Amino acid sequence: MTINFNWVRKDLLPYNDMFRKARSKSRNPMNSCKWCGNQFADNEMISLAQPTKGKNFVLCKKCADEAIGGEDIQSVEVGNDE
Repeated sequence: MTINFNWVRKDLLPYNDMFRKARSKSRNPMNSCKWCGNQFADNEMISLAQPTKGKNFVLCKKCADEAIGGEDIQSVEVGNDE
C-alpha cells in the first residue's frame, strides 16, 4: 500500500514521561510508530506526519526518513504536486 503525505515533521519531540502523561487520558496513547508498529523507547525522538487522507501519524525516525525518501532534513512538504 502506498501512503502519500502532505508533510512530515522529523524529531518533533521526545517520547518521555511528560508525553506519556499528556497522552494517558486519550484513547490513543501514541506509544508506537503508526507505520511499523514498534514501541517508542524512553527519550526516543518521535515524528509527526499528515497523510493526504486520514488522521496524522506518529512515526519513529526510521519510518519518517522512509516517508520523505531518506533525506536528512527536519521538515518537508510532500505529495502536493498540484
